[in-house]
Amino acid sequence: MMNRWIGNIALLLTSLIISLGLGEILVRQTLSPPQKYEDILRNLVDRPERLFNARSSTLYDIKGLYEGADTVEFNVGKDRFIEPQPQGVHKYHILFLGGSTTEAMYVPQRERWVALLNQPAVVAAYNAAQSGANTIDEYFTFLYLTQGMKFDLVVLATGINDMYWLQQFEKYGNRFVTEEYKKGLQDYNAREFGSKENTFDQPWRRSALYLLIAEAFKNLSNLGPPLRVVPNVTQILLDMRQTALSNFTDEGRPAGVRLMDRYPYLEEINQEYRAATTHNIGLLHQAVSRTGARLLVLTEATSWLAPTTSFYQDLRIPIDGMRSFEDLHEYRLLLNGFYLEAAKRAGALTYDLAADVNPYSNGPSGGKYMYDSLHYTPEGCRLVASFMRPVLHRLLERGSLK
Repeated sequence: MMNRWIGNIALLLTSLIISLGLGEILVRQTLSPPQKYEDILRNLVDRPERLFNARSSTLYDIKGLYEGADTVEFNVGKDRFIEPQPQGVHKYHILFLGGSTTEAMYVPQRERWVALLNQPAVVAAYNAAQSGANTIDEYFTFLYLTQGMKFDLVVLATGINDMYWLQQFEKYGNRFVTEEYKKGLQDYNAREFGSKENTFDQPWRRSALYLLIAEAFKNLSNLGPPLRVVPNVTQILLDMRQTALSNFTDEGRPAGVRLMDRYPYLEEINQEYRAATTHNIGLLHQAVSRTGARLLVLTEATSWLAPTTSFYQDLRIPIDGMRSFEDLHEYRLLLNGFYLEAAKRAGALTYDLAADVNPYSNGPSGGKYMYDSLHYTPEGCRLVASFMRPVLHRLLERGSLK
């Protein structure tokens, strides 16, 4: 009798363990814990593909960001592309790689410029961009995605982020090249975030089932998938701008003084940028070519010369140690030129998207197209898509940009 009772208890425990295990597996298919920026960078050391977690969802409060802004939901599908992921059969498949300007942060997903390029049965546009991503990140992302997918064209826009990461690696004595990226990231993470603490964390607290239950208590009235809710983005940007402006005078450059005269340190960093970018884009171009696809490299527009009155709220944040908006604008033009030159030397196709967008984003109504110095509003996304469609058509249908 005792043996039967013990056997029943053992069977019950086994059933519970199996049930919890199956539940854990099922939940992990539907719930992905929100990622922190630090975690993204730490994970890149061992998982170099820079993509959002599959089946993740975030709700952003963007009230005041641009006209009509309220909340925006950000969803990532099972294949780790930003939604909407193309469905069905298409003639052409295009992969978009880049940072926040390609991601089109804080724009409703179906209004992002990559999504606007989808054309049923003709063009499938896959958005694999992520804020902060550079050319090296996107090289590894491409290798990861093409293990199971094939594309006709790959579009890259990482010029601004490449300069940022080059400066970060230089700061800690590392070269910004693909072959040494892992070591550079390890040093960057250690210096910026410190060592990862080995803190005791109960298994039940790490469990996806626990996360689901915790989220359920926060969303009792919501029958949809649990969302990570991010506080008001606009206020965060306003606070950052206020801090930046405390040390910024927007001091015009004296007549006859060149940009490089005012910032002599740029000469050396620009040379390093050109060399590193040529090398890194070259490796990506080789990888893309091996799959039978072509690589198209784009420049990124800005809005430094747009009048403050054109913005719903002026959220432009002075960066790079520049003393004026005019200097920032000129430097971005210079950087775009270096980026295109490097891409051409690497063998890639190029399109100076910034040259077409800048007259709008830096014009009298510039704030209509961007909510800060480089990120598009829904209207800006429509503008970009209008320029991109004929470029893609010429490439895909005629095989040439001419």
